[in-house]
Order: sequence, then C-alpha cells, then structure tokens
Amino acid sequence: MERNIKGERHLDTAIYDGDFCLNERGKIKSIFGIDEILQKIYIMLKVKKGSFAYDRNLGSELYNIKNINEHINDKAKALVQQTLCDMKEDISVKNVEVTKQEDKENLRLKITLIVMGQEKDVVMEI
Repeated sequence: MERNIKGERHLDTAIYDGDFCLNERGKIKSIFGIDEILQKIYIMLKVKKGSFAYDRNLGSELYNIKNINEHINDKAKALVQQTLCDMKEDISVKNVEVTKQEDKENLRLKITLIVMGQEKDVVMEI
C-alpha cells in the first residue's frame, strides 16, 4: 500500500468510461499505488488543457496533433513528456505510438511509460 510521508494511505476512486467502478460487493472501488498513478496519468493526458474550469492547467495539448502527419510519434511523445513533467512520481516516457483510426478523425495512442521502475502502457483515443 502506498503511504505518504505522514504514513497515510494514498487512495483514489477507480474510474472507467467516466463512471465509478464498483467492487464485488457493489461498493465504490478504491485504487492505490501504480494503478492510481496510471489513472492520474490517463486523466491528465485525456483532458484538453484549459477545459476544466476548476484547474485550467490540468490536461494536455495532445488534441493538437490530430492534423499533423510528419513525425507525429515524436511530437506526441514531447507533449506527453510536457504534460507529465510536474508529476512527483518516478515516471519516464519510453515510447508513444500514434495510429490513425479508420474514421480518419480519431487517433489511438499507445504510451509506454516506466512508472516506479515498471514498464506500463496507457492506451487511449483522442
């Protein structure tokens, strides 16, 4: 279990498709550790920077790559790094692979990260 300097647990509520996840007893599911960090990363990358009224700095500018054709993976990686640079956790961006979806409007991103020494993937559409 993750603990902060004071020894308190770091917990967050698990979210999937914009709704709370429930555990086997029907209660809201809590997450911690790497799962909590990955959820925080997903939210930070998915939200358009400036669109959240309570924190205009929350989010990323990944949506700006939709019209880019050259070096899109490199540009996406730079935007991911920029978004995550202020996180206190031990995170580095290993790779970003961008694939255009069949509808030609959306992009699929597979973001490979090193989180607390472990390789993890975050997959999303923008």
